[in-house]
Amino acid sequence: MQILTITPTREDWLRQHAKILKFVFEHGGNQAARAEFILLARLTAEQLAAPGTSLMAATVRCEDGERLAGVSFVSGYGAEGCLVVVHPLYRGRGIGTSLLASQLRQLGTMRCEALLSRLPFVKMCFRAGLHAVAVHQGAAGEPALVMEGPCGDPDGASITLTQEGDPLCRYPC
Repeated sequence: MQILTITPTREDWLRQHAKILKFVFEHGGNQAARAEFILLARLTAEQLAAPGTSLMAATVRCEDGERLAGVSFVSGYGAEGCLVVVHPLYRGRGIGTSLLASQLRQLGTMRCEALLSRLPFVKMCFRAGLHAVAVHQGAAGEPALVMEGPCGDPDGASITLTQEGDPLCRYPC
């Protein structure tokens, strides 16, 4: 598997954008109707170059060439939108987690909402290095976790409290 950052400087932006939109629409389930899909659909090359916005794709090599296995889109460091879609044949293999972790490494910090009714996405967020900072009512009144990634240490330092009196936050935001 290879994770690529889609950059607006590539000459075939419109073709790539259309291919990603088709992939998200076909394999995103009911995620495709959410606000994140609309954000992605309206995305221009100039908006993609803005700080806090990132588009990544995971590809796998097949007999007939490279295939798209997953897509991740983050806007506004995740506050405006965070979308991860993995092809059904490749789910459960860590592709979504790798995409989200790559987004976190590239952006340095992220904040997104994970509905508790979507447990696979919640687990993926935890595995990618995000942690829950709050619980609130999400879309359609469902409970959701507000997930946040490191901002003081972009490489994702882990905090291990070994002695009494250790500081609770070594990398404040």
